[in-house]
Amino acid sequence: MSEGEWNMSKSTGVNSTQVGGDHYKTAETQHWDVMADYHVHYLCANATKYIVRARRKNGAQDYEKALHYIEKAIDWLGVPAETSSSWRLMPHDVPVKVVYELAQAYQLSEDEIDVLFLLLSDSATARELSKARDIVTRMIYKLSAPVVEDCSLHALQPPDRDDA
Repeated sequence: MSEGEWNMSKSTGVNSTQVGGDHYKTAETQHWDVMADYHVHYLCANATKYIVRARRKNGAQDYEKALHYIEKAIDWLGVPAETSSSWRLMPHDVPVKVVYELAQAYQLSEDEIDVLFLLLSDSATARELSKARDIVTRMIYKLSAPVVEDCSLHALQPPDRDDA
């Protein structure tokens, strides 16, 4: 395999089976192959694992797990995101084309794709990790926020009071 070229021929043998569901098996591009081929840092690989499977498996809980790994990566770097963009996890430059193949294989949303790019392109700086954390936090909030049935103006008016 030459640099920047991903070998999809690995999708045999072990990739044809899965323990506990089919949230990975049904994707043509396997998450773990991409992570192994590009030597993605353990914390980023696990965060992206939960992002790609969230809508197929555990929803908000998987986003919370991804967030936990992102927060651990920020903590592991040991620097606030605002102070430096040069502190990085080990480099793992996953080509843009491969990130898009992964996103297409798992039918990811725009926010999920943004998180993948922040965690997989070049190497993850404290600033990029913080941006990924903010997006994932927003995704969790969207899934857990109560649905408002009536958003019309009259629903926002205070009720009439008869205590005059």
